[in-house]
Amino acid sequence: MQLSRSETELFLNAQIAFEMSPIVQDALTKGVPLIFTAEAEITRDRWYWYDKTITIASRVMRLSYQPLTRRWRVNVGTGGVSLPQYFESLNDALASIKRFNRWRVADLAEIDPTTAHTIQFKFKLDLSELPRPFQIGLIGNNEWLIETNKSMRFVAESIK
Repeated sequence: MQLSRSETELFLNAQIAFEMSPIVQDALTKGVPLIFTAEAEITRDRWYWYDKTITIASRVMRLSYQPLTRRWRVNVGTGGVSLPQYFESLNDALASIKRFNRWRVADLAEIDPTTAHTIQFKFKLDLSELPRPFQIGLIGNNEWLIETNKSMRFVAESIK
């Protein structure tokens, strides 16, 4: 996980590593779409109280298989806008989901340039978006568990 910035915005660059179990891949090829969510929360450290939440950025990615065209579709949604992409293989589609390049997570006007901040990055497969019959069988099943959490402390003026 790495942060970069422009004159007015703060960006997150990250590469997620996970493997899909055969059960999840089988469900995908049978037409069950998977919803992945990513969230970046920036907090300002405070010694006298709880850390103050500055901003929360979120992104939703929907992965589905199109059996008629034998292509994989990834919809990436941020703030109500959804961008579809098509891939020839599951590995290519997953590579686009696992990679975050220059994801805008904050406006630099919201961040004090000299104060320490923490960014908490969360990525997961949203099991609540699966069809109900799948949700019932998921209790205690780790094969459907895909998630990662990373955090990093930073001072905005030291980011290039």
